[in-house]
Order: sequence, then structure tokens, then C-alpha cells
Amino acid sequence: MASTLLAVAEKAQDVAAALEKFLDPVHDQSAEITALMAECLSTSSALRELDRKIGDFPYHRRYPDISAHLTTVKSSLTYTIRDVERLFGGVGRVAVVPRAEYGYVWDDLCDFFRAESGNTLRRRLEIYCTILEELSDTLIEGLPRDPDLFDELVIKVEKLLDAQDDSFARAFDGIGLGDPVVNRPNSFERRRPQGQNVPQPRREPQPDPRGGGRGDHRHPDMEHDFGRGAHRPPPAPDIPRSPTTSNTFSTHSSSINSVLSSHWLPEVFRQSRPATLLGDTGQTSASLAHAMPGSSTRLEENGYVNVVELPFENGDLLVRLYWRSHDCRSRFLCRTIRPARSRKDVVLPLVSLIVSRSGPFLEFKDVGEGNPKLWACLKFSSYELMVLFFCTFLALRSEDLKMPWKTIKDYDVHKEKELFAGRIVDDRYEHALRLFQEKDTGVVRLQASAQTGTLKRKPIWTAFVTHQIISPTWMSRDTPGVVHLADLQRYVFTEEYTPQRTPTGAHELTFILPTDAKDFVKAVKKLAKSLLDRRGH
Repeated sequence: MASTLLAVAEKAQDVAAALEKFLDPVHDQSAEITALMAECLSTSSALRELDRKIGDFPYHRRYPDISAHLTTVKSSLTYTIRDVERLFGGVGRVAVVPRAEYGYVWDDLCDFFRAESGNTLRRRLEIYCTILEELSDTLIEGLPRDPDLFDELVIKVEKLLDAQDDSFARAFDGIGLGDPVVNRPNSFERRRPQGQNVPQPRREPQPDPRGGGRGDHRHPDMEHDFGRGAHRPPPAPDIPRSPTTSNTFSTHSSSINSVLSSHWLPEVFRQSRPATLLGDTGQTSASLAHAMPGSSTRLEENGYVNVVELPFENGDLLVRLYWRSHDCRSRFLCRTIRPARSRKDVVLPLVSLIVSRSGPFLEFKDVGEGNPKLWACLKFSSYELMVLFFCTFLALRSEDLKMPWKTIKDYDVHKEKELFAGRIVDDRYEHALRLFQEKDTGVVRLQASAQTGTLKRKPIWTAFVTHQIISPTWMSRDTPGVVHLADLQRYVFTEEYTPQRTPTGAHELTFILPTDAKDFVKAVKKLAKSLLDRRGH
């Protein structure tokens, strides 16, 4: 089921991309078309989020609770997307289409869905999206967030699916196509699973930026029911595909998997990490730019791969970082999911952005027109996660072959005090090694950065050592220019990096100047003494 969700999510995205072609020819309906595109993208996001939460079935213990309802909404949504593709006809397959044809297709689209269910296509997608969100809540909490609304909407979709099944059977003279029969309960059963022998999920570290509250993502204006047995024109047996289908996605899946398995970025956020909580200002993450419908589809069509996706505000806002292998270009996409009225995608090249810290936030400003303008602000619950995202942003941006302006100076995290700086030979390269302590939280970290060349100041790795430095056995200086560290969990921001280790497994820092090694040991010991004194040892 989970893999099928991604296929349906791709098709919903394809519909949004195809609808973009209607904006200019049917300009008097541009507001409704744009809203419909946004709803397609929201539905796609809801499917992807649910797929992520389900994980590798049967490992999620609550999957049996949602399986039947999920099959219902997926089946109905699949019928709906097929009808949209059929109604697009030549508009979806021909490069040059008369402008008037778009108007005819749009009118047919509106008339069809109103005749079928008494509702617009946008309203139908809103209902699908809300059910998917409630199913996501059920996986986490054991119940929908709003059980009454959930039951009401599921009943509507069940009635619609019955009509869709009947029409589909009539169109094909009763020939079955191999889809399983859906066993749908009358309402959501509010009970614990009984007698399940489902393995517990394998726990992997997950990003957990839980700052801020959950927005109001419900749809109170869903008073229209799906039609009861409304006449539905039978679909044509040969259903045309949209210009970019899930088959296209499958064709490129091997190359995408290759990028994801070789790129350094996913591993940064897969690793476990400490979590020093940041103060809550009461504000929330926000994307402040104008909506750019179809952004993710265009990025993928242009060869970009989504290398990481992080949720903010309990999933109300998603951040994706895209990367393209042949020129190392990168893109930053913010997707607002809730509240529903604010749903949108915005995207910019990383080289058009600068970053700065303000309390628990990283603020990103657009400098594309020379006058920096706040573009997005992301709230982090832990200091370590904030630093990892900060370093990731700088590293990706510095690799872009279109270099940012030389006047940009956003390489330091506000409120970090530099306690040491020196030069090391690190994996055959000369790197700058710095020791930082954050003033409010006391977090201590090491960072190695490129020292020379076009990548100067690019973060190579960072390591959080707040707890290690107070151990008397953690650090040793065995030769004038070499320091050994017993334990060092590095988060690496570059390809093909091999840390220097001794035969016994200790981490080796080789300083270019022996005086730097001496000063480093001195700085660490001084900081360790300060931390121990503060703790009363």
C-alpha cells in the first residue's frame, strides 16, 4: 500500500503541473485554477507524509487501524485522477494546443465533477486531504484529531466510491481489472487493536523540530455532500496519461536512488545527535514569499533531486533541499501545508539566500535583487539541529557553480564564541579548525572548514563535544603537532571524506603548527575546568 501512495502522490503532482497550462488561456478562472493546483499539491503532500509515517509495513503497529479507510480514499482518488487525465485529452498530450481548447476542457472538467457528485473538484480534493491528515493523526495518537468530522467525510467518500465502482464496471462491461475488493467499515472504530502480532518499528533518529503549535488545518466549509447515485458519464476505456506521469518518475528512480545513496546530505540528519533545547519565543516557522505552484514538479523535470525533507511546526511546514549532480546547483523549497488557506510552495536557489540566527530561528533573506528581504524563518527545538541545518545550507551553497556574492558574510552562528582557531591537515587537505561555545546553552562544538580555494569557509565537518571535553581521558597530545581524541562523532558536509584515525580507533588532529596544537589543548582544558567549576566539581 505504501509504495502505491507515492505513485498516487506523483499523479496528483502531475495534475497540478498540467493545470498550470490553463492559467493564461483561461485567465478569467485563474484564481480557481490556482486554488485547484494548490489542493493537488496539498493532497500529494498528505500522501507523502502518510507514507513516511507508515514506514515499511508491517512495522507500524497502528497500520491495521487505518488500512481499510486508506484503501477507500486511495481508490476513490485514483478514479478521480483518471477522470481528470481523460478529460484533459489532447491538452495533456499535444505540445501545441489552440487557446480556445483550454477553455472547453476547463468547462468540461467543472461540469463533469459537479454532475457526478454535486461538488467541485477542489472541494473533493479538500475532503481527501482532510481524511489523509486524520489518518496520519491516527497513526501517531491512536484516534483521528476530530473523530466526528472524520466519520462524516469517510461516509461521503464511501458513497462516492460506490458510484465510481458502478460507473467503472458499466464502462468495461463488468470486466474486473484485478483491484482488490474494499472492505469498508461503516465508521471509525474507536478501540485499541486486538490480538495483533505486529513487530515494533525499527527506530531511527528523526529530525524533531517541534517548535510552535499546530495550525488550524480543518475545512469547516464542507457542507456539500457527494451526490447519491448521481449520473456519471462512463470513462473512456483508453485513459490518456498526463505529460509527466509516475512512469516518468519510475524511469528516473534508479538515478535518484543513486544520488541519495552517494550524497553526503541525507546521512547528516540520519545520525543520532544530542538535543539541547532552545527557548520558545511563542513565534512559529513561516514562509513569507508568494506562492509558486508546481515548483517541485519543475525542479524534478530540470534534473534536481530532493536530498532531504524536514518537518517544522509538527508537519505544518516542510522544507526540502534539492541538488543537481551535473553542476551542483541547489534549491531551497518551503511548503506550507497548514492552515489550509495558506497552502503554498516557494523556492529559491541557495545562492540567492543569506542566513542568520535569531534566538531559536534561522532567518533566510532573499538577496536576489540586492536589497535583502526576509524569505523564510525556521524554528528549531534544539541547538544541535539548528547548527546542522546551518552548516548544511552553507556547504550546499558553496558547492554551487554559480558562486554567491563575495560580500556575503554569514558563516558564523550568532551567540557562538570562538575559543580557538588553527590549521590542520585533514584527509590530505588544509582545513581551519575552530572551537566554539554557544553563550546561552553552553553547547561546545568543533568545526573544520575549507581553508583555501573556491570553497574557502565551506564547512567540512562539525562535532558536538560538550560532554566529552570534561573527561580527562578524552584528549591526549602524543607528539608536538598531533592531538588524539578518544571519541568524535563527526557530521560530514562533503563527499569522500575519510577522517584520520589511529590503529586503536582514536581520532587524530594533525596541526600544521605545533603551537596551534599546544593552544588547542590549552583551550580545551580551560573550557573543561570552567564547565566542571560551574557544575560544582
